[in-house]
Amino acid sequence: MLATLGATSRDEIAEFVSAVVERALADHSETGSAPRVAFACALWHEKMMALKPAYRAAAVQSYKAETHAADFVNKVSFP
Repeated sequence: MLATLGATSRDEIAEFVSAVVERALADHSETGSAPRVAFACALWHEKMMALKPAYRAAAVQSYKAETHAADFVNKVSFP
C-alpha cells in the first residue's frame, strides 16, 4: 500500500495528510467564509481473506477507518 501511495512509511502519509488539512482549514477571515471539510474512510476486503491484525489496527487507529468484509467473488453486498 505504501508503494502504491508513493510513501516510505505511515508517518510520511500522516504528515502529508496533516499538512493538507492544515492548509484546508487555514484562516480565511479575509474572504468572510470558512472552508467546510468532510472525510469518509472505510476499508472493504474480500470476506474469505482476513485482514492482518496490524493492518486493521493501522487503518482504524491512524485513519479512523471502518473495516467491512464483502463477498466480491460471488455477490457484492454492503451493510
